[in-house]
Amino acid sequence: MTPAGQRRTLAAILDAGCPVVSFDLFDTLLLRGTRPELQRFGDAARAQHAALTAAGLASPGAEALYRGRLRAHKAAYDRVRRTGAGEVRHADILAEVCRLCALTPDAAAILAEAELDHERRALRPNRPLLAVLYQLRARRRVVIASDMYLSAAQVGRLIAWTAPDLAGIPLHVSSEVGASKRRGDLFAAVAAAEAVAPAAMLHVGDDPVNDVARALAAGCRALHLPRPAPWRAARAARAAWVRWRLARRGWLEGAVP
Repeated sequence: MTPAGQRRTLAAILDAGCPVVSFDLFDTLLLRGTRPELQRFGDAARAQHAALTAAGLASPGAEALYRGRLRAHKAAYDRVRRTGAGEVRHADILAEVCRLCALTPDAAAILAEAELDHERRALRPNRPLLAVLYQLRARRRVVIASDMYLSAAQVGRLIAWTAPDLAGIPLHVSSEVGASKRRGDLFAAVAAAEAVAPAAMLHVGDDPVNDVARALAAGCRALHLPRPAPWRAARAARAAWVRWRLARRGWLEGAVP
């Protein structure tokens, strides 16, 4: 984002006139590379295998951990879709990975820490947008709303590592709230927590569906800040390639979120 782009973004937020501004976190305030989620699970599995080995525990191997994560992740999201209640939690996913991989329950803490460290190293701050946010804080109530299976404490650690100046900003995470942007009910939950009507809240994010369409449907205002087109094209191509490879190996059972 150029300085002119920063000025336009700040002007658009201020012109909306909303007393509360909600920012998406991942791929908005904190940026990842083009490795898609399914590929990152494989990266995390290798880090988890190394962490288990370093702790003196018998690891089932990176491949088994990767397959277990794919199965556990899909089962968790399928359960939420089927029941229409609650949200996916990282602790539940890793407990299932431990069961599938014949690990003791206490190994979940090692898996969680290894994955969080891997996430930390994959993130970088979106400095131009953070500059906008810092200017905005003097004029508006600023919060963060994220669809994420990680706990609020884990997300807070990622923020502290990557963009420490964001520490202290109210954080609304789907896994804790039990609502999501994906379903649209997180926006009402955030507005209620901030004691404003949805119409008094502007949400800013990169996803045209979850951050824009769902926010508008919930009665909020929305500002779309997509990643650059070349990034989106590269991410989509890598995602298709990873799915093809996993499907060829028989590791995908239906759609994985």
